[in-house]
Amino acid sequence: MMNMKVIGIIGRSGSGKTTVIENLISAFVAQGYSVGTLKDLKRTDYQMDTEGKNTFRHKQAGAEPVTARAELNTDIMFTHRLEADELLRFYHNDIVLLEGFRDFEIPQLLTGIDDQQLQDKFTDSVIAVSGIYAAENSEWQGLPCFNALTDIEALCSFILQNVPEYGEELPTLWLDGKELPLSYGTRKELATFLKDDKIILEYKGKVRENED
Repeated sequence: MMNMKVIGIIGRSGSGKTTVIENLISAFVAQGYSVGTLKDLKRTDYQMDTEGKNTFRHKQAGAEPVTARAELNTDIMFTHRLEADELLRFYHNDIVLLEGFRDFEIPQLLTGIDDQQLQDKFTDSVIAVSGIYAAENSEWQGLPCFNALTDIEALCSFILQNVPEYGEELPTLWLDGKELPLSYGTRKELATFLKDDKIILEYKGKVRENED
């Protein structure tokens, strides 16, 4: 079993997110990987149990967490919103797919119908594009596009090759006490370069070499 890889899927409603996630799950499971998912719900009225029932009354009395175990499933309920990293502590899968966690710093797949939708939802953590836009396009602003209906195996391979193990720290660059704004892809490339024994920095004709 490999260490867990975590990737997000972000995009507007109707842009193909669920289709991408479903096909990734099926393809990875067919390859022998275990897959878990997390979905961020943008609503405040969602309830897992029913007002007046036993588990609801347990929560009202102050219990946390509250667990309901049935013959075919188990629900563990908290009375507060857990952050993504807290939720991931419950997961021990090969791959975890997160839907809608736009502000969580993990590599992301971006879905959209057109260029404007992609622009609206783009973040520096995006490493590839899928969804409806990818059905007729092979790249977007230098990022590869993957059609989740016809190229799902290629997308799986891309994820396995380009998504680091969860918890792996990527390097940052600082200048005069300030962190430079680098995209996820740039930081990943920098991590690859830093594996070399010899590092050469060049700026305005000045060269500095550093060897361990």
